[in-house]
Amino acid sequence: MEISGAGASGGRINIDPNAHVSVGVSDMNGQSESSQSERAKEIAHNVECYRQRMLPESVRIPEITGEMQLLRPVRYEDIEIMDHLNAWVGSSTITGLSSQGERAMIASWVRDSVAWSMGTRDPVSEVASAGLQRTIGWTMQTKLSDSIRPDDVRPIGMIFLTDIDGWTRSSRLQVILGSDFRGRGYSRDAMPRVMTYGFATVESGEGLGLHRIDTRVPEKNVRANSVYHSLGFSSEGVLTDASWDDEENRYQNIYVLATMQDEYDPIRSLDAFGMRMIEGNPGTREALAAHQHSIAIAKNPKLSTRHSGHRDRHGESRSENDSEDMSDDGDQHDTSASARRRNDSGVDEYGVNTSEAQESQSHRHSKRAWWRRF
Repeated sequence: MEISGAGASGGRINIDPNAHVSVGVSDMNGQSESSQSERAKEIAHNVECYRQRMLPESVRIPEITGEMQLLRPVRYEDIEIMDHLNAWVGSSTITGLSSQGERAMIASWVRDSVAWSMGTRDPVSEVASAGLQRTIGWTMQTKLSDSIRPDDVRPIGMIFLTDIDGWTRSSRLQVILGSDFRGRGYSRDAMPRVMTYGFATVESGEGLGLHRIDTRVPEKNVRANSVYHSLGFSSEGVLTDASWDDEENRYQNIYVLATMQDEYDPIRSLDAFGMRMIEGNPGTREALAAHQHSIAIAKNPKLSTRHSGHRDRHGESRSENDSEDMSDDGDQHDTSASARRRNDSGVDEYGVNTSEAQESQSHRHSKRAWWRRF
């Protein structure tokens, strides 16, 4: 992995995207025939588990490359590193938990992520989640600013997909950073790429096939609330007095935010932060196809109803009346207004070829889908 430039000092670093190889099916050309066969069997097994709304016994956690950092699977020893990074400082404001509670929670997530990658279960985590939900975690690493070695990186935080549920195909996004690395853009660089992996199809061998990703933010954490909205999250509700603010010695509300697979556009999310997609990261090809589809719909809203009788991206049947069942009269009025906004907006600045957009995806869209906001 080639990395150059400033990292720990807060500046952007350049990571060679060609140095990272994702675990997708199309990347198996360089493997031996036996390895390809084993990988194909693994993907087929995961697809079967997915169709039964179950989680597989083990998961292959990919590395993910960002513009400012590299995400690698978490390790047990990373918890002590987070202690040295003062990651638990201000926890009641950032996550709404006490420092002790946050550390215990993160440690449980790390144990479960490592266990799942090894095809086992952590007894403590299994009791906490009744054995039905799992966690995947990455350690966020950036280059040391005073080092000339391209592979000399240091951990700065962690990012997780927690409460991964095979039945509801949902998860929760969580980020924890060392106190010296907050507010420097590392979360904005990592979150869209992890979400792209989460929403990528199981059939591609590059993702979890999630339908929904949510998060919870204390009302005092205004910065995080703004970042999540920039990513395309929508406010879903408020948990009144659900957390204790240790700094101000009072209760505080928790905001619940979420986004769906058919609402989320990683290209636009990264662009909002002045960042770009990196070829080779898991889910990138599907994300580009989804973006092409959105451009086609922006030009011709009728495309969104032309998938009658097809199967969606996860292989589930959709009837001809699905598009009519999506909304009531009030929602139809809102959609009509959104359609007018789409017609006014035209094609965006990405210049992606839209000739193949109609074939890029075949699935029913949420009535809140992000492309309905044009």
